[in-house]
Amino acid sequence: MLKHNIKKLAKTLQNSTIFNEYSKLKEEIENSEELKGLKIDINNLKKELTKNVRNEEKHNELATLYNQKVEEYETHPLVQNFNYIKEEYENELLFIKEKIAE
Repeated sequence: MLKHNIKKLAKTLQNSTIFNEYSKLKEEIENSEELKGLKIDINNLKKELTKNVRNEEKHNELATLYNQKVEEYETHPLVQNFNYIKEEYENELLFIKEKIAE
C-alpha cells in the first residue's frame, strides 16, 4: 500500500506543471552554448585566481572579471527563471515532506 502511494505521488509530481517547467528550464540551461561558455570562463577564472593569489594586481584584475562573469551568469533570464521555479518546486517537496511526517 505504502509503495503504491509513493509511486502514485511520484507520478503526480512528475506530471505537475512546476516539475515540467523545472525540467524544461534545466534542460535549456544545460543546452545553452552561452551559459556553457560562461561556466567554462568562471571555472577557468577560479583557477587563475588561485594561481595568482600572490600577485595582487593580477589577482584583482581576475577577481573583477570573475565577478562580472558570475553576475552575467546569475542574471541570465534562463538562470533566474530556473532558480525561481527550483525554489517553488523545493517548497512543494518540503510541504509534502511535512505532511508525510504528520
